[in-house]
Amino acid sequence: MGKQLLFSTLLIFFISTKSIAQTVNKDAIEKTADKDVRNLFKLEKSKLHTFRKYRYTSSSDFFKPSELNVSDPSLLTDSVYVNAYRTAAYYKTKSRRTAAHYVVLGAGTIVVASTVVIFALLAKTTK
Repeated sequence: MGKQLLFSTLLIFFISTKSIAQTVNKDAIEKTADKDVRNLFKLEKSKLHTFRKYRYTSSSDFFKPSELNVSDPSLLTDSVYVNAYRTAAYYKTKSRRTAAHYVVLGAGTIVVASTVVIFALLAKTTK
């Protein structure tokens, strides 16, 4: 009797933790907003410099959807779509890198690789 009670308690515990750990699927409107941001939104260079300088939030007018950068203009009246669009546009802009960022990464990679090669050659010649 005690083993059955222990087994059933553990079984219920593991089943309940599995059901709590499930993620919620995104709504179709939020998926549409993400897709529109990925395909149609890009902040202009002057606005990008201003955004980086003052670190605006997603509620800024920089990320407001317009008829030019949405797939369905009727969604502009839907508050869920607009909020999802602004959030996605903010995170896309926040993760943008400049060309200098990639130049520095490339130069660093070359320096590290050449240092490894030099030490390998020095280790080989001293043996």
